[in-house]
Amino acid sequence: MNPITLVAFITAVLKHRPLWKARTIEDFFSLTPEQVRERIDNGEFPWAFNISLGKKTDLRVLSWSVMETHLGPFKEIGATKNLALPEVINLILPQRDIRSTELQRRLSCSPEHVYALAPRNFKVTRKPLQAGGPNSYTVFSRASVENFLIRRRVL
Repeated sequence: MNPITLVAFITAVLKHRPLWKARTIEDFFSLTPEQVRERIDNGEFPWAFNISLGKKTDLRVLSWSVMETHLGPFKEIGATKNLALPEVINLILPQRDIRSTELQRRLSCSPEHVYALAPRNFKVTRKPLQAGGPNSYTVFSRASVENFLIRRRVL
């Protein structure tokens, strides 16, 4: 695979999975949990969010910022440390209300986690059309998910 194709592939993955679990970063880059947290704290990974359900921390890190430490800034967005919060939110969320199934992928979490977060954090814009099958997803307002991410940013 040539380098241009590889970068295009990586970019597609980053768009599809914009937030990575800390554990994914640990495994992929052979880092300890402490090293990941240190990189968040020192600004090397400038965009992290705590999506926990309670007191325990459940970190997600913007995948673009993780990959740029190895590949350099991506042309289409530049250095992630220079992005404003609205630009980061736009990398994470689509420009529309979001399905529960899509939110699972974008937040790198389980369906149970999304539905546990939902009552206190997300506004439902459409309830599931059926109990199971392809139309069994809930649609949440983009604004409510955006507000959740803003409140849960790790500084």
